[in-house]
Formats: sequence, structure tokens, C-alpha cells
Amino acid sequence: MEKLTKRLIIFLLIGIILTVAPLIYSFKPQLSSNVEHWAFIASYLGGIMSPYIAALALIALLSTLKQQSDQITLLKKQTQSSQIETMLSKIECDFATPLKETLLNLKIRGKEINYTFLDPITALAFPEWEKVIPNIDDLDPSKEYDYLSQEIMQLDLYTSASSYLKLIKVYSEKHEDITGSNILSAYYKKKYKIPYKRLHQKGFFNEPWE
Repeated sequence: MEKLTKRLIIFLLIGIILTVAPLIYSFKPQLSSNVEHWAFIASYLGGIMSPYIAALALIALLSTLKQQSDQITLLKKQTQSSQIETMLSKIECDFATPLKETLLNLKIRGKEINYTFLDPITALAFPEWEKVIPNIDDLDPSKEYDYLSQEIMQLDLYTSASSYLKLIKVYSEKHEDITGSNILSAYYKKKYKIPYKRLHQKGFFNEPWE
């Protein structure tokens, strides 16, 4: 759009020069004192220049409208990206809170340790995390379970956590599409690399976060 506008302005200026140049060339060295001569020149210039002036005014109007449209588009993108950032913060809270508030009854080397359900999926050095985090298909359909048991609680909490992680992935990638910057999406990918990878290995995700 900007290149086209510049080209049109150049063509118009060339047209103006080609129109006015013959008139200037036809002038005598001395200024004319003939009123009719000046009236003719004014009428000539007015008739010839009006289309050029109108065209320049139209180009200026279109350029202004384009700038306004760009500003509106930018404002919409900023609003959308801000809404996504707010949503991501809320999803992070919803992801972590239930896991942090629920204790995991776990014995390691014969000792009971007060871990939470968040620890096995986020702690880099968590011992034998693969034995603690259940597989998505671990439940036996033929077996009756106590719905308050740790087995059910684990699957419920980690299934819910995987849903929130999926939302974080989707929204962070959407933010990248809107802003054209991968800073935020790269941050979330790195931050949740371990929990996403561990839950993916346990079947909670169909594909890795790449």
C-alpha cells in the first residue's frame, strides 16, 4: 500500500510538471500586464490542476484510512494478547492449586514423606516418579474401586492437570500467532516441559509439546 501510494504521488507530480512546464516556457521574459492574459492562465491552471489536487487529496484520505485501520488492527491484537495472558495466569493457578493442596501418601525407602501430587510431575529429581504417576489406562474395568482411594484420586487429579496443560499449550501458541513473537510460548514450553513430558509418557497426551 505504501509503495503504491508513493508511485501514484510520483506519477501525479510528473503530470503536474508536464502540465505546467509548457505554460512557464511560453511566458515572455517580462511579466505580462494584460489582465485577460492572467485570467486565462488562472482559468487554465484551475481547470488542469483540479484533477491532480483531487487525486492527491484522495491519496491522502486513503493513506489516513489505512493508518487508522492498522491502528485498530494493532489495538485488537494487543487486546486479544492481553486477554490470553490473563487467561493463562488463571489456568496456571487452576492447574497447580489442587495438586499442591492434596497430599500424596507415599513411602520412600520405608519412610513416609509429605509430598503433594504436584511433586511427581514437576520435581526434576523426584525419586521413581514413573512408579508414582499412574498410566491413563491403569484402572481395571473388572475391579471395584473406592472412589476415595488414592488410585482414583491420582487419575482424577492428573487427568485434570493434563487438561490444564493442554490449554496452556493451546493459548500460548495462540498468543504467538497473534503477536508474531514466540517469547511467551517458549517460556511456557520450557516451564512446563517436565510435567508435560511425564504425563505424555503416561498416556495423558497423544503428542509431545514440540
